[in-house]
Amino acid sequence: MKGFFGVYLQITGLMYVALMTNLLLLIANLPLVVLVVFTDVTQTWLLVVGVAPFAAPSLVAAFAVFREFAADGRVTVVRSFVLRLSALWRRSLGIGALASAGLLVIGADIAFMWGKTMGAAAIPVFVMFMAVLLATAFHVLVAIDLEVDVKGVDLWKACLFLTVRHWPVTTLSLVALGLLSTFVVVMPAWGLGLAVSPVLYLAWTNGSYVLRPKVSAPQVRVAV
Repeated sequence: MKGFFGVYLQITGLMYVALMTNLLLLIANLPLVVLVVFTDVTQTWLLVVGVAPFAAPSLVAAFAVFREFAADGRVTVVRSFVLRLSALWRRSLGIGALASAGLLVIGADIAFMWGKTMGAAAIPVFVMFMAVLLATAFHVLVAIDLEVDVKGVDLWKACLFLTVRHWPVTTLSLVALGLLSTFVVVMPAWGLGLAVSPVLYLAWTNGSYVLRPKVSAPQVRVAV
Protein backbone atom coordinates (compact mmCIF):
# COMPACT_ATOMS: atom_id res chain seq x y z
CA MET A 1 0.00 0.00 0.00
CA LYS A 2 2.86 2.34 0.86
CA GLY A 3 4.35 1.75 -2.58
CA PHE A 4 1.03 2.45 -4.25
CA PHE A 5 0.64 5.62 -2.19
CA GLY A 6 4.12 6.74 -3.17
CA VAL A 7 3.36 6.23 -6.86
CA TYR A 8 0.07 8.09 -6.42
CA LEU A 9 1.88 11.04 -4.85
CA GLN A 10 4.42 11.08 -7.68
CA ILE A 11 1.69 11.10 -10.34
CA THR A 12 -0.37 13.80 -8.63
CA GLY A 13 2.78 15.85 -8.05
CA LEU A 14 3.73 15.58 -11.71
CA MET A 15 0.23 16.62 -12.77
CA TYR A 16 0.31 19.59 -10.42
CA VAL A 17 3.69 20.75 -11.74
CA ALA A 18 2.52 20.41 -15.35
CA LEU A 19 -0.82 22.18 -14.90
CA MET A 20 0.55 24.97 -12.70
CA THR A 21 3.45 25.60 -15.08
CA ASN A 22 0.98 25.72 -17.96
CA LEU A 23 -1.08 28.29 -16.07
CA LEU A 24 1.92 30.46 -15.23
CA LEU A 25 3.13 30.36 -18.84
CA LEU A 26 -0.35 31.30 -20.03
CA ILE A 27 -0.52 34.28 -17.66
CA ALA A 28 3.00 35.45 -18.50
CA ASN A 29 2.35 35.27 -22.26
CA LEU A 30 -1.27 36.43 -22.39
CA PRO A 31 -0.74 39.06 -25.13
CA LEU A 32 1.00 36.51 -27.37
CA VAL A 33 -1.68 33.90 -26.66
CA VAL A 34 -4.44 36.36 -27.58
CA LEU A 35 -2.73 37.20 -30.87
CA VAL A 36 -2.10 33.57 -31.83
CA VAL A 37 -5.49 32.20 -30.80
CA PHE A 38 -7.91 35.03 -31.57
CA THR A 39 -6.40 36.69 -34.63
CA ASP A 40 -5.34 35.66 -38.11
CA VAL A 41 -1.59 35.25 -37.69
CA THR A 42 -1.06 35.80 -41.42
CA GLN A 43 -2.42 39.32 -40.89
CA THR A 44 -1.00 40.05 -37.43
CA TRP A 45 2.38 38.31 -37.80
CA LEU A 46 4.29 41.55 -37.28
CA LEU A 47 2.62 42.02 -33.89
CA VAL A 48 3.37 38.39 -33.04
CA VAL A 49 7.06 38.93 -33.84
CA GLY A 50 7.05 42.08 -31.71
CA VAL A 51 5.50 40.33 -28.70
CA ALA A 52 7.39 37.02 -29.07
CA PRO A 53 10.60 38.14 -27.27
CA PHE A 54 8.59 38.60 -24.07
CA ALA A 55 8.01 34.83 -24.00
CA ALA A 56 11.71 34.19 -23.37
CA PRO A 57 11.76 35.14 -19.66
CA SER A 58 8.81 32.87 -18.91
CA LEU A 59 10.54 29.99 -20.72
CA VAL A 60 13.60 30.39 -18.51
CA ALA A 61 11.32 30.46 -15.46
CA ALA A 62 9.65 27.24 -16.61
CA PHE A 63 13.08 25.65 -17.12
CA ALA A 64 13.91 26.45 -13.48
CA VAL A 65 10.77 24.58 -12.41
CA PHE A 66 11.70 21.60 -14.59
CA ARG A 67 15.27 21.58 -13.25
CA GLU A 68 14.21 21.58 -9.61
CA PHE A 69 11.55 18.94 -10.21
CA ALA A 70 14.01 16.71 -12.10
CA ALA A 71 16.54 17.04 -9.27
CA ASP A 72 14.47 15.58 -6.42
CA GLY A 73 10.84 15.39 -7.56
CA ARG A 74 9.80 18.32 -5.40
CA VAL A 75 9.42 21.97 -6.34
CA THR A 76 7.46 25.02 -5.21
CA VAL A 77 6.25 25.87 -8.69
CA VAL A 78 5.01 29.43 -8.24
CA ARG A 79 7.93 30.53 -6.06
CA SER A 80 10.57 29.02 -8.36
CA PHE A 81 8.89 30.42 -11.47
CA VAL A 82 8.56 33.96 -10.10
CA LEU A 83 12.06 34.09 -8.59
CA ARG A 84 13.73 32.94 -11.80
CA LEU A 85 11.57 35.26 -13.88
CA SER A 86 12.55 38.27 -11.79
CA ALA A 87 16.23 37.30 -11.73
CA LEU A 88 16.77 36.65 -15.43
CA TRP A 89 14.08 38.59 -17.28
CA ARG A 90 16.44 41.23 -18.72
CA ARG A 91 19.00 38.77 -20.01
CA SER A 92 16.43 36.35 -21.41
CA LEU A 93 14.43 39.19 -22.98
CA GLY A 94 17.55 40.26 -24.85
CA ILE A 95 18.01 36.74 -26.14
CA GLY A 96 14.39 36.64 -27.27
CA ALA A 97 14.77 39.99 -29.02
CA LEU A 98 17.90 38.86 -30.88
CA ALA A 99 16.21 35.64 -31.98
CA SER A 100 13.08 37.47 -33.14
CA ALA A 101 15.15 40.02 -35.08
CA GLY A 102 17.08 37.22 -36.78
CA LEU A 103 13.89 35.37 -37.67
CA LEU A 104 12.41 38.58 -39.06
CA VAL A 105 15.42 39.12 -41.32
CA ILE A 106 15.38 35.52 -42.55
CA GLY A 107 11.61 35.69 -43.07
CA ALA A 108 12.07 38.84 -45.16
CA ASP A 109 14.66 37.03 -47.28
CA ILE A 110 12.25 34.13 -47.81
CA ALA A 111 9.49 36.54 -48.83
CA PHE A 112 11.86 38.29 -51.25
CA MET A 113 12.93 35.01 -52.87
CA TRP A 114 9.40 33.57 -53.04
CA GLY A 115 8.34 32.95 -56.64
CA LYS A 116 11.77 33.70 -58.07
CA THR A 117 13.88 31.21 -59.99
CA MET A 118 16.54 31.08 -57.30
CA GLY A 119 13.87 30.64 -54.62
CA ALA A 120 13.69 26.87 -55.10
CA ALA A 121 17.31 26.58 -54.02
CA ALA A 122 17.57 29.50 -51.60
CA ILE A 123 14.36 29.10 -49.57
CA PRO A 124 15.20 25.65 -48.12
CA VAL A 125 18.56 27.06 -47.01
CA PHE A 126 16.84 30.02 -45.33
CA VAL A 127 14.40 27.66 -43.61
CA MET A 128 17.34 25.64 -42.31
CA PHE A 129 18.95 28.85 -41.01
CA MET A 130 15.68 29.69 -39.28
CA ALA A 131 15.52 26.27 -37.62
CA VAL A 132 19.15 26.51 -36.46
CA LEU A 133 18.55 30.00 -35.07
CA LEU A 134 15.45 28.86 -33.16
CA ALA A 135 17.24 25.84 -31.71
CA THR A 136 20.34 27.85 -30.80
CA ALA A 137 18.28 30.54 -29.05
CA PHE A 138 16.36 27.84 -27.18
CA HIS A 139 19.62 26.28 -25.99
CA VAL A 140 20.95 29.68 -24.92
CA LEU A 141 17.86 30.10 -22.73
CA VAL A 142 18.42 26.63 -21.26
CA ALA A 143 22.06 27.51 -20.67
CA ILE A 144 21.42 30.72 -18.74
CA ASP A 145 19.10 28.87 -16.36
CA LEU A 146 21.73 26.16 -15.92
CA GLU A 147 24.23 28.98 -15.25
CA VAL A 148 26.90 27.67 -17.60
CA ASP A 149 30.28 29.35 -17.26
CA VAL A 150 30.12 31.03 -20.67
CA LYS A 151 28.73 34.48 -21.43
CA GLY A 152 27.76 36.74 -24.32
CA VAL A 153 28.81 35.90 -27.87
CA ASP A 154 30.83 32.91 -26.65
CA LEU A 155 27.64 31.39 -25.25
CA TRP A 156 25.87 31.78 -28.59
CA LYS A 157 28.84 30.23 -30.39
CA ALA A 158 28.96 27.29 -27.99
CA CYS A 159 25.22 26.69 -28.27
CA LEU A 160 25.37 26.93 -32.07
CA PHE A 161 28.18 24.38 -32.20
CA LEU A 162 26.42 21.96 -29.84
CA THR A 163 23.08 22.47 -31.62
CA VAL A 164 24.56 21.42 -34.96
CA ARG A 165 26.71 18.70 -33.45
CA HIS A 166 23.70 17.02 -31.84
CA TRP A 167 21.37 17.63 -34.77
CA PRO A 168 19.22 14.48 -34.23
CA VAL A 169 18.33 15.60 -30.69
CA THR A 170 17.85 19.16 -31.91
CA THR A 171 15.54 17.96 -34.68
CA LEU A 172 13.44 15.99 -32.20
CA SER A 173 12.98 19.09 -30.05
CA LEU A 174 12.10 21.28 -33.03
CA VAL A 175 9.56 18.76 -34.31
CA ALA A 176 7.96 18.54 -30.86
CA LEU A 177 7.79 22.34 -30.54
CA GLY A 178 6.41 22.64 -34.07
CA LEU A 179 3.67 20.11 -33.34
CA LEU A 180 2.90 21.97 -30.11
CA SER A 181 2.50 25.25 -32.01
CA THR A 182 0.11 23.59 -34.47
CA PHE A 183 -1.83 21.98 -31.62
CA VAL A 184 -2.20 25.32 -29.84
CA VAL A 185 -3.53 27.00 -32.98
CA VAL A 186 -5.93 24.18 -33.90
CA MET A 187 -7.08 23.25 -30.38
CA PRO A 188 -6.06 26.15 -28.13
CA ALA A 189 -7.86 24.99 -24.97
CA TRP A 190 -6.26 21.54 -24.98
CA GLY A 191 -2.91 22.78 -26.24
CA LEU A 192 -2.52 25.60 -23.73
CA GLY A 193 -4.16 23.71 -20.89
CA LEU A 194 -2.33 20.41 -21.12
CA ALA A 195 0.36 20.13 -23.77
CA VAL A 196 2.68 23.12 -23.28
CA SER A 197 4.67 22.10 -20.22
CA PRO A 198 5.12 18.38 -21.18
CA VAL A 199 6.47 19.34 -24.61
CA LEU A 200 8.65 22.07 -23.15
CA TYR A 201 9.93 19.57 -20.58
CA LEU A 202 10.94 17.18 -23.36
CA ALA A 203 12.68 20.01 -25.25
CA TRP A 204 14.36 21.22 -22.04
CA THR A 205 15.59 17.70 -21.25
CA ASN A 206 17.04 17.37 -24.73
CA GLY A 207 18.56 20.85 -24.46
CA SER A 208 20.20 19.95 -21.15
CA TYR A 209 21.62 16.84 -22.77
CA VAL A 210 22.97 18.84 -25.70
CA LEU A 211 24.62 21.34 -23.33
CA ARG A 212 26.11 18.73 -21.00
CA PRO A 213 29.75 19.54 -22.03
CA LYS A 214 29.20 23.08 -20.70
CA VAL A 215 27.28 22.16 -17.55
CA SER A 216 29.03 21.32 -14.29
CA ALA A 217 25.87 19.62 -12.93
CA PRO A 218 25.26 15.86 -13.41
CA GLN A 219 24.54 14.89 -16.99
CA VAL A 220 20.96 14.64 -18.21
CA ARG A 221 19.74 11.79 -20.40
CA VAL A 222 18.16 12.62 -23.73
CA ALA A 223 14.37 12.24 -23.85
CA VAL A 224 13.87 9.76 -26.70
